[in-house]
Order: sequence, then structure tokens, then C-alpha cells
Amino acid sequence: MSAPTSFQFCASQEAQRPYVAGFAQRNDISLSGRALELPLLYPLLQVFVRGAYRIESERDRDVPRAAVWGASDHVMVCRHTEPLQVFVVILTTRGLASLLRTSPASVLNRRIALDELDNCVCLERDLCEAQSFDERVAIASAWLSTRLMPVESPLLDVADAIAEGKLRGSVREIAARQRISERSLQRGFAREIGWSVKQGLRVARLQRAMNGLNPSSWRPVDESALLEFCDDAHLGHEFVALTSLTPGAYQRSKAATGDRLLNTVYI
Repeated sequence: MSAPTSFQFCASQEAQRPYVAGFAQRNDISLSGRALELPLLYPLLQVFVRGAYRIESERDRDVPRAAVWGASDHVMVCRHTEPLQVFVVILTTRGLASLLRTSPASVLNRRIALDELDNCVCLERDLCEAQSFDERVAIASAWLSTRLMPVESPLLDVADAIAEGKLRGSVREIAARQRISERSLQRGFAREIGWSVKQGLRVARLQRAMNGLNPSSWRPVDESALLEFCDDAHLGHEFVALTSLTPGAYQRSKAATGDRLLNTVYI
């Protein structure tokens, strides 16, 4: 039986790496129905080349065909009635701040349609008309090179290091490494990033565990990820608290569909 969806990934060019983690494309063959979108620390620029998405948990709201998605700190219930083809630019927190010229906190759990931004209409058209993933990567990369501007903030460095798994430990330990008080770190994150340091650490740790249970094609498997939890009960508690699923339910869903989508779980 063929896989229900294909997933392609391409890392960003070195010059764009502080702002862009990479480019991805999901091309469904048979997937459709209801799905959970799990918390994600990475902001995204998503263009639905084929199909449409609707968020049931937000009063059945239609998702813009092309939009910048802020980081998400909760589970969304979504659905689509036909197989999707979606091109994605995986942004860093710094990349979101640079692209939108605003704080990431202002876009947490929100989607900003590209047609609300300056000089973005052509990007949506060009990406939808492109015939291959490589062509879309080239179009998006060229467009980003004209939009991304340097943004300086130590908190953006911390947020991206947490998302990438380069910064782990307790809030106290991270504050000590940054040579600021815990209170200053937490207040700065609430003001500038949106998600709390503790929440970010929990979500990043869970995503490493999820990637170990169902390896994606865009994140290397961290062999020590499951060791970050005290025991199976701790892992199960965090899974349910952050995703509403048990680890077993997550694995069973992935086994049933055969997909390698990390943060999308069909129900």
C-alpha cells in the first residue's frame, strides 16, 4: 500500500539560517478528515497549493490559503475534505520577528494572511503556479532575501535555541546562563515571545520524544530524548497534558495512517 502522503524537506541556505529552518512540502495522496494540530514552537509560512483547511476548534474558521502562522501553544482540531498539497517555510522565532516587523508574542496562536502584508500577493500566485518543490524553494528563498532584515534580541536567541533543542534545563539554569534573573527572563518572554520559558521547554522536549516515536524527515532523531523523562508515567503525563493523547494513541494513529507528519495526528 502506498503512503497516504509524501513529505519533502530542504534545509535553508546558510545566509538565511538564522531566520529560516528550512522548506517543506506535504503532498497528500489519500489523507483527509479530522486531525489534531499539536503545539509547535516554530512559526510557519504556509501556502495551500491544493485543498483547504478548517479549524473546528475555532468556530469552524477557514484557514487563509496563504498565511504566516505564529507559534502555537495548544492543540487545534482541524479538518479537510480533500487531499492537501501544502508548501511550508519553517521560520525561526527570529525569522518571524524579521518578516513581520513585530514581536512574535503578537502572532502567538494567530494566522496572518499574506494578502494583509505588503508585496506578498505575487508570492502566493508564484508558489501556486510553480510545478515542483525545488521551484517553490527557489521562489520562496528569493522572496525572503528581499524581506528579511537583521533583528537583534537576546530573547530571540534563547527562544530559537529552546525550539532547536540546543538549550535545555530548568528556567533557573537558563536564566543563569543568560546572566539575568528568572523574573526578568520570564517577563521578557511573556512580553516578546508569547509562550513562557517553561512551556517552551516542555513542548520542545515533547517534540523530541514524538520524533523518536515517529521519526520525521526534517528533524534528526535525538536518541536521548526519551531519557529526558523520569519514567514512562512522566512521559505519559506530559503527552496527555500537552497533546490530549497518550504516547500509545499517538503511535497507533501514525501506524494506522503510515504518515510521518510530526505535529499532525489524524483522529
